[in-house]
Amino acid sequence: MAAIDMKNRHHMQPLLTWSTNAAYPEDEFDGSYVSGSNGSMTRAQRNQAEKQRRDKLNAYISELATIVPMVAMASKRLDKTSILRLSAAHLRIYQSET
Repeated sequence: MAAIDMKNRHHMQPLLTWSTNAAYPEDEFDGSYVSGSNGSMTRAQRNQAEKQRRDKLNAYISELATIVPMVAMASKRLDKTSILRLSAAHLRIYQSET
């Protein structure tokens, strides 16, 4: 595996490109972040929006945990970072096989 020059990492091309996925229409912008005539949000609205964002992120991480074999076969509960790390490793292995 090649070492990454951390000084020039901003020049690296992204490994993945993201596009709208029809399988997850709830990811579309729903305008919930804009309110009031001047576009400001109250603290409660920001807190609710942040909670929804965290809940959605946790749901996707849980979904990954059930899909990725290395994670699903783990004998103990894994933290989020481990789930993401093992998912990335699985994708790298899968990508090298194709």
